[in-house]
Amino acid sequence: MWGVVCRLEKTGYLISDADADMNVFQIKWALAHADIDFKALLPNQITNHYPNTASELGAKVGLHRNLRSLEWFDHTDMDEFLPRMFNCANPWEMQDFVEDFFFTAAAIEVQRYQQVPPS
Repeated sequence: MWGVVCRLEKTGYLISDADADMNVFQIKWALAHADIDFKALLPNQITNHYPNTASELGAKVGLHRNLRSLEWFDHTDMDEFLPRMFNCANPWEMQDFVEDFFFTAAAIEVQRYQQVPPS
């Protein structure tokens, strides 16, 4: 992430520091929705959160949870139209992530082995 910050600063953007009360910035990356004072934002200020969305759509975990439940309402598997996502705070999804990681790594090794010409 620091590479992105350095590039933005080189192009003239003012990036806020960890001080949640600092209102002098152009781009602010906050971990929590509550760290952004949306009423005080100026038109030229950008954040990684959106007003009036709370955590259901404005946070990746909330979006992930809602998209997972889409299967129950519309018989649509979110993995068909989005990259794989895992909420690693959930023990079952952490296990799914670990399994997916190992299966993906194994598939890559098989492909690499198949591409090596016999000697």
